[in-house]
Amino acid sequence: MPNIEKYRPEKIRVINWLATPKKDRKTQEELAEEIGVTSKTIWEWKKDNDLMDAVLQRKKELVKSEDLVQIIDAVVEKAKKGNIKQVEFLFEWLGEIESSKSGQTNIQVNVSSSIPRSEDEIIEIGED
Repeated sequence: MPNIEKYRPEKIRVINWLATPKKDRKTQEELAEEIGVTSKTIWEWKKDNDLMDAVLQRKKELVKSEDLVQIIDAVVEKAKKGNIKQVEFLFEWLGEIESSKSGQTNIQVNVSSSIPRSEDEIIEIGED
């Protein structure tokens, strides 16, 4: 896990800026002027894999639990409507299936689970 504190204050500002949704942040040029670097410098910093790992870590930290609930609800709703990709994602996320590198899906059925097991069951739930 990247340690954000190892960066200079200017880079920490860039990490936080990149972790913020675009609609809620300043332009790159505005940030560059504010922290005393050029826009090209920020562009170069964005090529640094370690810095981008720190951005990803920061993004994860910024996700609020209520956002996660809304995201999960949206995935479940799409799965209920028969969106197979969302069904696979939901089952994988819940640990019900495993996707292999070959693209095959292995379903691990937990008999005590109330999770629907077929596309028809998903669609039926969506129609309730």
